[in-house]
Amino acid sequence: MFPLADSVKASAASLSISASLTDRRATTIFYTQSTGASSSQSLDGTDASTVEQRRYSAQVSSLQLGQEWSLSKKLTLKPTIGVQHGSGSAFLPSARVAATFKPSDRDVVSLLAAHEGNPASSNSEVGTLADPHTATYDCSTGTALIGTPNQRPNDVNASRFQAGWTHTTERQSVSAAVYDERYTGVTLTQASVSALNDTSTALPPSYLATVVAGFDSIGHCSRPLSLDRVFLVHDVSGLALHYRGLNIAFAHTFGPTLTMQLRYDLQSSVLAKAGSGLGGTSSPYIEGAQIPGEPLHRIGLTASYAFRDAKTEMVANAQYVSGNNANRLPAYTVVSAALERRLSGAASLDIVGTNIGHRYVGLFSSNRYAVPLATGAGLPLLLNAAPLTQPEIFVRLNVKMAHASGF
Repeated sequence: MFPLADSVKASAASLSISASLTDRRATTIFYTQSTGASSSQSLDGTDASTVEQRRYSAQVSSLQLGQEWSLSKKLTLKPTIGVQHGSGSAFLPSARVAATFKPSDRDVVSLLAAHEGNPASSNSEVGTLADPHTATYDCSTGTALIGTPNQRPNDVNASRFQAGWTHTTERQSVSAAVYDERYTGVTLTQASVSALNDTSTALPPSYLATVVAGFDSIGHCSRPLSLDRVFLVHDVSGLALHYRGLNIAFAHTFGPTLTMQLRYDLQSSVLAKAGSGLGGTSSPYIEGAQIPGEPLHRIGLTASYAFRDAKTEMVANAQYVSGNNANRLPAYTVVSAALERRLSGAASLDIVGTNIGHRYVGLFSSNRYAVPLATGAGLPLLLNAAPLTQPEIFVRLNVKMAHASGF
């Protein structure tokens, strides 16, 4: 590994202008403009030669016009139209309509339909590839990772629909929401793409041969490395995603001391269209399947108990995350707890314990608990799992201090 010297230059500027007209429809006009640029380069410390160079620039302008229509005491509409323009992109229109309906004093129904265009920033990467000797090797999983230049991002178009309902009483509240969101032109950052499938990066055979040879000489791995286990890490653009989900939340107060909150989230995250190189047989990004790292279910339960002395409160929380999570772990539940004691009007003591169940902890990423990902060919792909945080206990003393002087 050669020593590297990095240099980074960045600049940014923004401008926003808004106007509000006090007419009966509460008209608002909002204009924003932002520009930014940055460049970075990594130099080989041994001979000051350029190893990798990146340049980034962006300019986005946005104009929106919105109104609020009160059709009755129970129904309100908020239509908004706008246009956005970015460096190297066309003018992208957007339109959305939000509606709020109150059938009773305790119930609120909300609806949202929108189509939005978001221009891509101008992003280019020039210069030579990173030294193949700097690849990251993992003997346990039989893989090699090497960074390559990113693909230029596309304009993103989004179509969204949301519907929600909230019911509130003196002791409890219930809310439910469903949504359907479709995105095209999405960029997946830092994707691991098999070198055999990635057609966007033209690598010379000698470059890949050097990476494969380093599995033994640099990584000190005993078994040979196959070319389909060499993964290029870079941004991949041109994806289409489809999200559908359900969110339910419930809260109830049991007397003056105990409060319980329960939340359930269901989200289907489907890769509707794979970008260049993602659809290969060794790729875990499969069209029509759940996106890797996006769990289907999440459940959260929180209990809060206030002691009758009005000085002490205890809170416990449990979070369940299903499989296919970002840590590549099996389904897990993390439990945390906290105790707050008010010592005086100006001081309090907090004691917080995290992951007190000691679930899937570790010092570094490994394949100890890793769940293999399915690939296009149906074969499992084993990548290292990131452990959860170690159980920790925090003790914090909060003191408010004030000083006043007068004449």
